[in-house]
Amino acid sequence: MSTLESLAHALSCEGMAEAVDEADEATGLKVRPTSPTPAPRANPTGLEARPPDDDHVPAWNPWLFATASRMRAVVADVAAQLLIAESRRPELARKRPRRADDLTVFEGAVDSLLSHASREHIRGGGPVRLSLDKRVLGKRGRYVSPLYSKQLPRILELLSLPEMAFLKVTKGVRARPSTNPFTGEREVIQQTRFEAGPRLVSRLEGVTVADFDVRPGQEVVLLKGTKDDRTGIADLVEYDDTDDTHACRAEVRKINAHLKGASIEYGGTTKVDETERALVRRFTRSSWGCGGRLWGGFWHRLKKSDRLANVRIDGQRVVSIDLNAAVLRFAYAYVGASPPDGDLYSSISFTDTAGSPRVLPRDVVKKIVASRLNGAKEWPEEMREHRAGLPWARVVASLKAAHPALAELFDRDCGQELTFTESEVLVDTLLRLQEQGITALPVHDCIVVAEGCEADAVTTYLDSFKFHTKQTGVVAVDRAKE
Repeated sequence: MSTLESLAHALSCEGMAEAVDEADEATGLKVRPTSPTPAPRANPTGLEARPPDDDHVPAWNPWLFATASRMRAVVADVAAQLLIAESRRPELARKRPRRADDLTVFEGAVDSLLSHASREHIRGGGPVRLSLDKRVLGKRGRYVSPLYSKQLPRILELLSLPEMAFLKVTKGVRARPSTNPFTGEREVIQQTRFEAGPRLVSRLEGVTVADFDVRPGQEVVLLKGTKDDRTGIADLVEYDDTDDTHACRAEVRKINAHLKGASIEYGGTTKVDETERALVRRFTRSSWGCGGRLWGGFWHRLKKSDRLANVRIDGQRVVSIDLNAAVLRFAYAYVGASPPDGDLYSSISFTDTAGSPRVLPRDVVKKIVASRLNGAKEWPEEMREHRAGLPWARVVASLKAAHPALAELFDRDCGQELTFTESEVLVDTLLRLQEQGITALPVHDCIVVAEGCEADAVTTYLDSFKFHTKQTGVVAVDRAKE
């Protein structure tokens, strides 16, 4: 009998109820030597997918756990009470004691669930969502925490029993018949959610967000498959480790270790968790030569204006350093050609079917270029208000006319390859800046740094861009509007 089970037994006897890199010579691009693209071994976890209604609800982090002794005591007390409640309810009683491994998972899940609910409550957040999909529970893989065990539904049930009331749980609505008569598909509505219950809240006096941390072991190098044409969702793909993936993982962990100890503060009104700094690197299309951007920091949730106005690094206001016309510059580097001088987007002009010039906002032109380089064969849904009198074929012809050196690329779906090179530049820039003692927050193709570090950061970013592309870049620096 474990210490925890012994404690539960003792509490029960006393009747006590109160007791989780090779240069490509053909293109001039500096790239990581890619391993063979793995066969897409589907990882049917559903962990990356989420229903639209859950977009702003944080996902349970099973790697989160309590570190401070006061919160550890709460976790131990609650876990013991759960074992008592389980033994007393005939419908929940186990036929045999848990094995040591199962008890470890039980304890870990209780710890992580309570920790996440408590942290959200302390910082004024709301519920947390998690998947109880049977394809997840009990499965093994690099992306799945062992806490996603078949015990998880029972643990949630125990924590939310009326006499326990440590969590308030809202069961997810699995699916409903689709209103689309052509597909007959079923659509997920909402995942299960949980939040701190009254008996947990009553035990949180003196507990702060600093009393929690993330255990090592979470996978930070993610490989996604191809997006489903209907849902737009790409499942995570299992892969075998190589020297390249080990090196990539070491880089991400080095960046995360620096960010964890950095002085980064947010003073705005958006509900974010300043301790949410652990990044992952996501590759796409089952290829190590596609995608590769860093994701996961709390600053990714902020609008640009909010980020510039309210984030502080080392107590200083911040600036955003962005590569000018990034996707087109990476495209020119890809074909080994030099881009023309001036704004690469303003040189693109459109003429409608009536022969009249059509002026589109710069942001729309940027989206058109990115969409076409990513294989768009028609106006993307979100820009269709501009398509009247301007067929997509005419748009593509205008792109080719403005940038003839890229004409072949505009007929290829190569955007994710360009994103890979972008991501290599960003990772390299972050690591170089870390060596200089400078903290930088990645946001796609830009970095956010303290304003006092602007000059060094610009130089470092441009040096990295030239190293990887053999070209000279141009950056724009944005700061908060007064």
